[in-house]
Amino acid sequence: MVKYFLLCLLIALGVMAWSEVPVDRGPGITANKTPELILQRDLEDISYSNITLKPLGEISAEVRVLDKKRYFFDGMKNFSKYDVLVGWSELSDQRNLDYLHFKIKDRSFKYNKARLPLEPSVIDEQTALWHMIASTDEIKRGLASLRNGHIITIKGHIVDVVDVNGFTWQTSKQLVGRDKERPINEIILVTSLTKK
Repeated sequence: MVKYFLLCLLIALGVMAWSEVPVDRGPGITANKTPELILQRDLEDISYSNITLKPLGEISAEVRVLDKKRYFFDGMKNFSKYDVLVGWSELSDQRNLDYLHFKIKDRSFKYNKARLPLEPSVIDEQTALWHMIASTDEIKRGLASLRNGHIITIKGHIVDVVDVNGFTWQTSKQLVGRDKERPINEIILVTSLTKK
């Protein structure tokens, strides 16, 4: 019995270790387009499990995974187990990423500020933290298997979340230009996900 338990433990640890090995991409831009966001108003609510998703618009993108975090104990884990930090353009180039170390914690992210290869404004403009809500079991499995370095193609809805107790979790925005806002921490109901 102990041997069986140890074998299972070793297999589980091996799978966990494999999921942390980054995909090697080499130098060069691997995702060169900015995610396409189409913000809309007055869209119909989406019922999902025991929460209501209030769509703000649609997103489609091909981006590079910079970091991923799975949550086990926070309040949103029942519908959003994974946060994925993504980058595009210069933030998908390994030559820049060699000098940047990202860390996701408590549904936000930070990066080292020493020896930056790019201006902080460029880093902020070419990264996004996505709080992922899987629309299907297949997408749940796809999110679970993501590794740093994967290039993902994604489609979905940017949403705000309201649960039955009235708790609200909103996509955060920052002002871009005079009166325009750009989501910086998007909550996404993922309807399509592929990786390479």
